[in-house]
Amino acid sequence: MILTVDRTVTVSFAKAGTVYSKVRSVQMTGTTSTGKNVSRTANWNVSFDSSTRCLTRDGSSTATHEGRELTRTVTGYKRCGIGTLGCPQSGVLTINRKKGVGDAEKDLTLTVEFTGGRGYTVTGSAGRKVNRNMNWCRIVAEK
Repeated sequence: MILTVDRTVTVSFAKAGTVYSKVRSVQMTGTTSTGKNVSRTANWNVSFDSSTRCLTRDGSSTATHEGRELTRTVTGYKRCGIGTLGCPQSGVLTINRKKGVGDAEKDLTLTVEFTGGRGYTVTGSAGRKVNRNMNWCRIVAEK
């Protein structure tokens, strides 16, 4: 598959005291080799506090392909003290597919809420909630 893309990425960095922050914005449009339109917009805010070793993330991304739209939103994500395999302490990931876009017959929403420790709750479009555990992540030891 050949894809012709026009993409602009803007990244800004800042430091205030012990907090480092990055804001990243993406605008992309393109066409596949078969003439289908694709696009993506994204805006993400990430910060790291070196004194507490806490990482936070918020933002959203919307991708479209031939009228099909998928949006991913992260709010209040926080992970502290243990690196990339640490368990999230809080945050919500929401994924939406819009009704009537492309061949979508109904809205679909999936929400993942990080509840601290290894726990998270998944809520589907019908409102059904399922509690799960991330057995692969490490929990920060209490001091």
